[in-house]
Amino acid sequence: MPVELIRYGFSGGVFSRALQGRSDLEKSDLGLAAAENFFIDYRGGATSRAGFQFCEQIGATSLEAVRFFSFQFNRFLANNYLLVFTPLKLRFIQDGAYVLEAAKTITSIVGNTVNSTAHGYANGELVQISSRTYIVAAAAANSFQTTDFNGVAENPVGTEVQRVYTVDTPYTAEMLPGLQFRQRRDMVRITSLDYPPMDLTRAAHTSWTLAAFNTGGGSVASPSAGFTATPSGAGTAVLYWAVTSVDANGRESYLTSIQVATSLVNYASTSGSCRFSWTPVAGAKYYNVYRSLIFPTAAQSSGGQELGFIGRTYGPSLTDTNITPNFAITPRVYYNPFDEGQISFVNITAAGSGYSGLSTITASEVGGSGFLALTIRNDPGAVQGALIVNAGKGYVAPTLTVNANGGGGTLATATAVVDSLVGGNPAVSIFYGQRAWLMGTTRTPMTLYSGRSDDIFSFSRGLLATASDPYELDIESSDLTPIRFAEALTDNLFIFTDSGVYQIAPSDAGFSSTQRTQNGVGRVRPIPINTELVFAMPDGSGVRAIRPGSVPNAYVDADLTIFSGDYFTPKQEIISWAFSRTPYRVLWCVKVDGRLLSFTYVPEHNIYAWSSNSTNGYALEIANVLESGIDTPYIAVRRENGVFIERMVYRAFETVEDIWSVDSGLSTSLTYPTADIAVVDLDDTAWTVTADAAIFSAGDVGKHFRAGGGMGVVIASPSSTTLTVEKVVDIVDRRPQQDRYPDFAEGDWSLTSPITTVSGLRHLANQTIEVLADGSYLGEFVVSATGTITLDAPASKIIAGLGFDGYIETLPLTASDQVIDNRRKRPVGVALRVEESRGLWYGVPDHMYEMFDRTTERYGEPTRFQSGIRNLTIRS
Repeated sequence: MPVELIRYGFSGGVFSRALQGRSDLEKSDLGLAAAENFFIDYRGGATSRAGFQFCEQIGATSLEAVRFFSFQFNRFLANNYLLVFTPLKLRFIQDGAYVLEAAKTITSIVGNTVNSTAHGYANGELVQISSRTYIVAAAAANSFQTTDFNGVAENPVGTEVQRVYTVDTPYTAEMLPGLQFRQRRDMVRITSLDYPPMDLTRAAHTSWTLAAFNTGGGSVASPSAGFTATPSGAGTAVLYWAVTSVDANGRESYLTSIQVATSLVNYASTSGSCRFSWTPVAGAKYYNVYRSLIFPTAAQSSGGQELGFIGRTYGPSLTDTNITPNFAITPRVYYNPFDEGQISFVNITAAGSGYSGLSTITASEVGGSGFLALTIRNDPGAVQGALIVNAGKGYVAPTLTVNANGGGGTLATATAVVDSLVGGNPAVSIFYGQRAWLMGTTRTPMTLYSGRSDDIFSFSRGLLATASDPYELDIESSDLTPIRFAEALTDNLFIFTDSGVYQIAPSDAGFSSTQRTQNGVGRVRPIPINTELVFAMPDGSGVRAIRPGSVPNAYVDADLTIFSGDYFTPKQEIISWAFSRTPYRVLWCVKVDGRLLSFTYVPEHNIYAWSSNSTNGYALEIANVLESGIDTPYIAVRRENGVFIERMVYRAFETVEDIWSVDSGLSTSLTYPTADIAVVDLDDTAWTVTADAAIFSAGDVGKHFRAGGGMGVVIASPSSTTLTVEKVVDIVDRRPQQDRYPDFAEGDWSLTSPITTVSGLRHLANQTIEVLADGSYLGEFVVSATGTITLDAPASKIIAGLGFDGYIETLPLTASDQVIDNRRKRPVGVALRVEESRGLWYGVPDHMYEMFDRTTERYGEPTRFQSGIRNLTIRS
């Protein structure tokens, strides 16, 4: 008795060979035996991936060191970029092309020598002429030569030249794999074990600044001169005071000196005041003033007094009328937990005598800088200790000097205790809990350091500990494995190490740490997907998710590769990945062997499906850039002629002419005349096109007309405002509720001359490519050394690039109520549910049949898309 076996969908993805007999598994009826260049649509079907469009070249074939970062400021394309890091250089891609500087005029071109007055270009820089990128060579004041990426001379054509906007970086090829990026608005923090943290800041389209991360405070310094304390009357009282600057962003400078005021009236017990003043600081928006308690006599004071906030002033002075200091707010001292060679402690070896409240301790040594300490004295002026306000950096064996600073002190000496000289660079950065966090140094591999709550970029501390001071949190762990990544999810911070994942949660004591899994993390940064964190395991052994458990604020570890283990084998780890939320919810992964994996993941519907993808080359890096609301994957790929940047084409093809099923491809451009038109049917075979301007001529005969999804060939031009067009593809656009065509505005229709010679394919020189022209597949062509091909017939909308094949293979047939795996089967037909498909073949590998697509198309019309159920006959 015949049995109908149905595959309702493929949301289980590709099953490993070891599981293909497991008909008891939850997703056994939704799996595939194999898939290549197909991804699984989250709605259930298997969809062929779109091809890649060639964007730019970044190097010769041997150059593989490249890192991507997707800069997304908002959802508008003008504010989003692909940051492309190559050795010692950073360039920017927007909408598939390099960001360019202002154009300069070319006066003449002789061979590959370009003459341009005062161009300012240097050897090795990239320039573009007529949308082609060249390397500058033999640069002189008013001329330069152009070569390709292999140094071979190329002769450009054009009237203007633009330099590719480039930022110099300190990152060598060896450093690039270890770079981590964390964006906050217009700033990207870059961390690495190999280099101190850097901040990349955007000011304009071609104005980006890469600078060392300032951990201490604002962009302005504290006042350093003109300190005066003017009391309302004389007396024996003494106090200590200090002032800091605050910049326009509200960031406060750190303490660089403490002043002493003597011979004051004690205005804490007697009516009076004291006016503090100083020399203004450029860039200071306002100043914060701090002072100690007022001491009746000098004998009752010491240089180590606490300072509390007494007021803010917008000018360089403040009058204190016995304001009560707020010791919950104290001046900040410079602190950077990542500097190497810091002086962490000062031993006073001789107290000396006669030192004033202005005395300081400084350090001298070649390579060291920044150290400053304020002395703590007794009444005779003997130095008893030191308050370090800047630990400095780069010291090995510094010489300390106790400076009298005009106070007349003598004979005090001190020695220094120096921290580790190496291993201070943090590998990881994140913004969490209204603070900036850095962590993962070699010196303290399991310690997290936060910025201040009132100034998230500053790690400076108050003289007294306050609630806004930075945190230092050391994770309790059984082994000392370094922090690799950190990601925030809801109110929690998750720390990923080589041997586990730790959940950091707010608590009454500050933060608590709980290990959630003993599965370590690989080399790619975990990705937040809805309420989960997806992470790759080391050595390519799988992909897992940290997800909420059944107990509030408890998280569990889940395996996402249980069905597709064949893709995850030792030494085949994922080296780059990017999650495209729109439109298909696909995680695109680059493996170390240069292949691509696609992982469709919708956790709330229990959809997780893996499949394999490949291209004629080796993928090196991938990232998403938000373009017109679509997450667009960009890849760096090493092909035969170089390392290219390419982007995946959005797969919503409006017509069959838009199908992009090649890689490293380019397309010809259509011509859009400057007029609005109306289209009416002349008869069943032709249209009359009428323009609102005199733009047509007899030379338009033979051109290809396109509008509203339709296409035709111009057969006559009766007047300067009308054309007669023979129909090839019917126009599908209609006015709502009316059976007639809409009017087409300028830009919504085109009139293009067909061509037979296609140029601009230099990046594919000497390679075999495939061509689609006006919606039809024309076959294979070999690109000439100059980047051209010649078609057998003229066409106007041409897409050319490297071809690729795609296939899916279903699992062996199974039935729920009987065992049939070991039985011979005699299928007599297959029904395929297809959506906007064409060019399909079906069967078994050695007996494949073409699904014929042509139905009622006109002569010359390309094959239309097929949708619905197709009943097909096959041999057993």
